[in-house]
Amino acid sequence: MLAGFPWNRWPEIEWGWFIGLLILAPLNWSLEVLKWRSLSTDSIKIKYSEWFKVFLAGMATSLFSPNRTGEAVGRILSLPYDLRWSLGTSAILGNLAQLCITLFIGAIAWEYWLPFDFFPEEIIEFRWGFRFLFGGLLLFFIIRIPFVLLRMHRWAPKRWRAQLKKSSRGIHPQKWVKGLCWALARYCIFLVQWWIGLNALGANFSLFHVVPAVALVFFGNALIPTFALSELTSRGSLSILFLGGIGVDPPTAFMVSSLLWIINIALPATPGFFFLLKNPNQL
Repeated sequence: MLAGFPWNRWPEIEWGWFIGLLILAPLNWSLEVLKWRSLSTDSIKIKYSEWFKVFLAGMATSLFSPNRTGEAVGRILSLPYDLRWSLGTSAILGNLAQLCITLFIGAIAWEYWLPFDFFPEEIIEFRWGFRFLFGGLLLFFIIRIPFVLLRMHRWAPKRWRAQLKKSSRGIHPQKWVKGLCWALARYCIFLVQWWIGLNALGANFSLFHVVPAVALVFFGNALIPTFALSELTSRGSLSILFLGGIGVDPPTAFMVSSLLWIINIALPATPGFFFLLKNPNQL
């Protein structure tokens, strides 16, 4: 996918759009912190700056885990022991909320935007089965997550049951809905970032055309188990595939994917390593 096109023809950056892209980055990170806080126990009183430091530490560990699952682990390791169970549970719940939104919107883009002639005939025949199987499982997954987490202490090892039962008391459907709303808001920021990124690289497409293609990039990236460091190539390949469907040339598609990986993942991970190593377990 990454071979066979002119790598020497890189697009020039339009700096006005690029500045707008950088401005959205802190908003993106802040929405993640707000999502995490909304899913946490109300009795926990921590300064926003401390939440943000732990979030950055999680971004650092996410670089070395499949599909950035280590983000929650990094947050847990950065927390005092007495907060690890409750805030760790809410961090995992926040990641699940983001995954649900990604899969739900990606499935809609797959169904209503992706043309039938995009796939071989064998895959098209399977599409109806995919439609009901994946859609049904996804809706069940979204609805049942809070109830599963409320009962997860029953299947945990005995030494963890008391802590898990205590940390899951703060989980209820209202908080889950709030978490999904924050996840949706962050997802929208991601989409706008990609649209601005394309414009910054001279690919002037309307937001209406960009959204379905980017949704499919996120959808494919969520289904393919990769480490964050390897996302440069996997997400770059998906970007070339799906953004190419709306007329974006391969170098631009790969460059916008790489640019946003640097801004949204590598940039916050850099100070995250500093907080993780300098001040572990001390809020």
